[in-house]
Amino acid sequence: FFTLQDAVDYAVGKNNVTVKVIRDVELTEMVKINGNVTLDLNSKTVTSSSLKTFEVYANATIKNGTIANTAVAGRCVDTRKNVELALIDVNLDAKTGGGNNQALTIGGSENGTKVNLTNVNIVSGAASNYQGYGIITFVQTELNVVDSDILGYMAICAILLLLSHFDVVDLKSKIASDFAFVLAWLLGVSAVLWFVL
Repeated sequence: FFTLQDAVDYAVGKNNVTVKVIRDVELTEMVKINGNVTLDLNSKTVTSSSLKTFEVYANATIKNGTIANTAVAGRCVDTRKNVELALIDVNLDAKTGGGNNQALTIGGSENGTKVNLTNVNIVSGAASNYQGYGIITFVQTELNVVDSDILGYMAICAILLLLSHFDVVDLKSKIASDFAFVLAWLLGVSAVLWFVL
């Protein structure tokens, strides 16, 4: 395939097809995952200068490699629908672009997203101050984290709208930041709850 997007598009709709990266990839445009797909990074690095490296609209698994985003306020992986995303043996690196980088953004307008992290290392923000979010969610999310490290000024930030909720189901990992969890209600109320581990 000529591009990673072409390979992902080909795999969508096929049964048990895995896209396997065979070399390091540098992107200038984001890759959209519009269907159930497994992306095996094969110990390679996908580096992007686009605001988002991967935008996920369907159930997906990304495994075995590194996703680096060098854009200002860049995002390595951004979910946009009610999806189930599995990240396995992956490094998310959003530390070089500056600004409020978001290594993993759980967004869109549909509640019920499930994210499973297994042996994932997340670093967000500049190396000197790690300004940025390791994980930020804007929708009702179930987050399962096992054997993973999350580093950022705010390691996990959940912005809760209306009656949405954020569940951390299984947390067996290292979280390092100035503020481990930040829960902010955006209903015209200025109260912010800070949870520090």
